[in-house]
Amino acid sequence: MESEVRVCGVVVKEGLSGYRFYADVLGQLQEGIKEYVTAALNRVLDEEVERLLGRRPYVRRDERNQQRVTARCLGCGSRRQQDFLRDGHKPRGLVTLWASLTVLMPRLRCCRCGGTVSVAYETIKPRQRVWDDIGEETRVAWGLGQGLHEIKGRLDLHLHTSFGLRMLNERVREMSKLVAGWQEGDLTSPPVLLLDAFWIRVMKPNGRVRRDKEGRKRQRKGLFWLPVMVALGLWPEEREKHILDWEIGNGPGEDARSRLKLLTRLEARGIRGDQGLRLIIHDGSAVLEEALEEVHFAALRQRCLFHKLRNVLEAIRFPDELQQEEK
Repeated sequence: MESEVRVCGVVVKEGLSGYRFYADVLGQLQEGIKEYVTAALNRVLDEEVERLLGRRPYVRRDERNQQRVTARCLGCGSRRQQDFLRDGHKPRGLVTLWASLTVLMPRLRCCRCGGTVSVAYETIKPRQRVWDDIGEETRVAWGLGQGLHEIKGRLDLHLHTSFGLRMLNERVREMSKLVAGWQEGDLTSPPVLLLDAFWIRVMKPNGRVRRDKEGRKRQRKGLFWLPVMVALGLWPEEREKHILDWEIGNGPGEDARSRLKLLTRLEARGIRGDQGLRLIIHDGSAVLEEALEEVHFAALRQRCLFHKLRNVLEAIRFPDELQQEEK
């Protein structure tokens, strides 16, 4: 008969070993975390209701209070704080990175008409079934180069459920809202600014139209190469480098408008000679040279040595009889 020892809330069964021991302990830990996270979310939701109503449970309403709140009665439309009463809880399934939980959403009713009160909670949004940590994990995995199918497979296996590709794609696309905030605010000017670009392939409408099987007009899509122009800050003494800003061009080449937009934004955010900028290194493209003439950073400019060497190597013509090793 297996004996048991309890350590820090985990029942360690002495008769188990190897993977069986690991799986048993891990299962107990996951179940304990699930209970803890559920209790924490329920407590936070009840605290939101307490702040909304301005009183703790079992405390009488003050009829003289005319304060209005964000919640609204769906029956009479009242927003008066003292018109609302607690009306128990309603269970809701919520998928998190910890586990699939069942949380208790507080319910309110209106004492004037008896109608249901609509409340927009901060912790869990209306009709939300997948918590925010899943979105964060999806965006991190996407940023590391994983595809939607890979992310879906990993989450499905970990949480024993099935995620839709459309839902995961929506979480990824939310990153565009974060970019606008990231490209605002002042920057600490580095001593060296490196300007370069790389190319990505995207599918987008090409201006042509086709008809589907139902006879409806559909836009055709094509494969386009677009430049991503990047500004990299270098701190040679500290041996540090950070991406300061970036801009996606319209293609097919490096368009001057996008380059100028990036440089203007950098200058406005504090990347200037009077803020510590000493040197600008760039690839020497004509478009960038033109933009640098319009935006004055008050810093020296230098062609990238790597680009120079690459251009020289491409210009060299070796004899046909020369072996690859000799080249």
